[in-house]
Amino acid sequence: MKPKTLRTLSLPLILTTLISACGNPTKAPVAPPLPEPVNIQLDQYQPGQAQLSPTLNLTLTPFDDATSADPSVASREVSDTLRRAEGYYLAWQLSQTLERTQHWGAVRLTPRA
Repeated sequence: MKPKTLRTLSLPLILTTLISACGNPTKAPVAPPLPEPVNIQLDQYQPGQAQLSPTLNLTLTPFDDATSADPSVASREVSDTLRRAEGYYLAWQLSQTLERTQHWGAVRLTPRA
C-alpha cells in the first residue's frame, strides 16, 4: 500500500478510537428501592344500604361527531348517520355504566340541543 492511502485509512480509525475513549463507561442500571407497603381499607358498599352522603345527579348529552374539528375525519367515507348513532350509543353505554356503579344519583341522557 502507498503511504498516502495508509494515512487516509488510518485517520478515521484513529479518530473513532479517540472519540470512543472519551465516552462514559456504561453502568448496570440500579433498581430503585421498593416503597413500603401501605395498609388500605376499602369501604364495602352493599346495595340497599343507606348512603353516607348525598349523590350527584348527572345529565349526559350524546357525543359530538367532531367532523368540523378534524378535516381528515370528514374526508373518510363514513356516513353522518353512523357517526350520530355512535355518539348516542357511547353516551348511553356511559350512562349505564355510571348507574351500575351506584356511586351517582340519577344519570340522565338528554338529546342534543
